[in-house]
Amino acid sequence: MKKSKLLSVLRKMKPEEIDRFGDFLQQHHKKDKTAQRIFQYVRAYRPDFADDNLAADCMYKKVYREPLPLAPPDLRRNKLKILQNKFSDLMGWLEDFFWHQKISADSLERDLIWSTILMEHEMHPELSKHRVKLKKKIEENTPQDVSGHLKQLIVSYLANHPFPELIQYPDPKLLPDFIVHLDSFYAIIRLKLACEMATRKLVKPDAEANTAGDFQVEHLRALLPFPYIQNNPLVIMYAALLALITDNIERKNKKTNKYQKVEALFRTNIDQIAPEERYAIIVFLQNYAASEIRSGNTTYLIILHNLNVFGLEHGAFKKEGVLSANHYTNIINTACKADALDWAWDFAEAYSSHLDPAVQEKIMKLGKAIILFEKKDYAAVTSILQGQHFPDTHSEIRSRSMYLRSAWELNQHQEDYILSACLAFEQYLITRDKKHKSDIVTATLNFVRILKKMFLGHKNKLKLIAEIKAHELLYFRAWLLEKLKD
Repeated sequence: MKKSKLLSVLRKMKPEEIDRFGDFLQQHHKKDKTAQRIFQYVRAYRPDFADDNLAADCMYKKVYREPLPLAPPDLRRNKLKILQNKFSDLMGWLEDFFWHQKISADSLERDLIWSTILMEHEMHPELSKHRVKLKKKIEENTPQDVSGHLKQLIVSYLANHPFPELIQYPDPKLLPDFIVHLDSFYAIIRLKLACEMATRKLVKPDAEANTAGDFQVEHLRALLPFPYIQNNPLVIMYAALLALITDNIERKNKKTNKYQKVEALFRTNIDQIAPEERYAIIVFLQNYAASEIRSGNTTYLIILHNLNVFGLEHGAFKKEGVLSANHYTNIINTACKADALDWAWDFAEAYSSHLDPAVQEKIMKLGKAIILFEKKDYAAVTSILQGQHFPDTHSEIRSRSMYLRSAWELNQHQEDYILSACLAFEQYLITRDKKHKSDIVTATLNFVRILKKMFLGHKNKLKLIAEIKAHELLYFRAWLLEKLKD
């Protein structure tokens, strides 16, 4: 039962939300005592919902006050099906609870649902009054993200479209407003998708060409009045980003001042851009900077670090107040590459409290190990990381690969436990590769296999160098070549 959809959703919910769901069950499904008992039993194991007591046998015995029979198989399956059906009921009621929460709040979604109800029941006078309310909301709220523009578009359609039944309630604005909102949504989402497609070409230039995402900024002038283009922060940003990325792809201009102009534009407009869009823009800029670094332009190391600092100041990397382990370690790693080691150490300590409490201590150790590795304090790195294991793949890969490289730097090549760690890491990656193939796992697996050959004293050094150079996906390529030459 630990892998059920119900528990996976409950893990994502806040404690107060789970409590409200309990109240919802009491109010609307009070007569189902079995479902109530199951929920009360499950709720005791929040927030992880991963305890062994959530196994089917334990839960069945507690809820139904009898053990789940082991045999005969048909009887066990039937009894288990009863429990599973109750889980399905609870999941359905949880979905009802989310809908109830959404329509209970004063929101655009609620207004849109109410509009459809009025139309379906042909309550035209009421719909006409409701349209006035919708139009007011359009005028009061300036969208700051793509989803906001989509809501504005739908609301504008309902508020302005000339339904035949409402022709007796003429509005001089009617369609013109709707057309402007339609064009603005199209322009923004089309620009954003074009940036995404262009970034993919930037990251993987050898990938098969796909022209579906091609979009010229000049197309906007055929859609929107020029003053609107100039005054909409999202249009401004995504148009500037697209020009920057496509210019890089075509290799017409590789000067950093063009990037700096786009970043300055971002800083100017950031207060009018929603957090979700801020994060998207920062990721586009990060990918651009990373491509420049890969091509040898080391100026972008400090630019990328400064971009992270700016993002932190505006909360771009946090989700509901929590900084992910991956963002935390990436920010530290970038700062180290930019030679901002003191800043990285201060960040590691100050922002550890922003991590998920369940992994806070472990991830802070990993962050500090990254800094110590850059300082060449390899003994401290192995001391911190030895015996540490992390729940997410990215952190585990960072930890194990750094531990092995530190051991090599400490001349522990012949130590049996180092070779054992190498073999264990290889098996870990093989298992991950079977479950979910990714470039990250493949590149790390190639690294571990070459390092294993080095630990074992591979005789043909030239052949090993050729193998390192031939791999398309390989982490720490420069480090491996350097160690072989040494």
